[in-house]
Amino acid sequence: MQRVDTHVHLWSAVELPPWLNDPTLASIACSRSIADFISEAGPNLGSAVYMEIDVAPAARQREAQTVTALCADGSNPLVGAVIGAPVSLTLGGVGRSGGLENFFFLLPEREAGGGVK
Repeated sequence: MQRVDTHVHLWSAVELPPWLNDPTLASIACSRSIADFISEAGPNLGSAVYMEIDVAPAARQREAQTVTALCADGSNPLVGAVIGAPVSLTLGGVGRSGGLENFFFLLPEREAGGGVK
């Protein structure tokens, strides 16, 4: 049976989220890429959902764009994202932006070949 990981965090050590500057978190203040996640996920991973990492406000749009691109790439298990930020995205020709609470859930529909419909 395939499983779904519903809480995946990814970040770059080059631009850490502000909360990772805490010295007590030094052991996790390193890059966490989709490749790292896949190598550590273990067997039977079917799909995964990205969970925002509370990036600095200036990096929110870039986070959303990067994660949306990962979700659209059928070569990895990331199929959706939960991002709370006042950002705007276009996915499949449909613009989506933060709503009343500035939260939105992206779950692009993938075609059989791995692309987004």
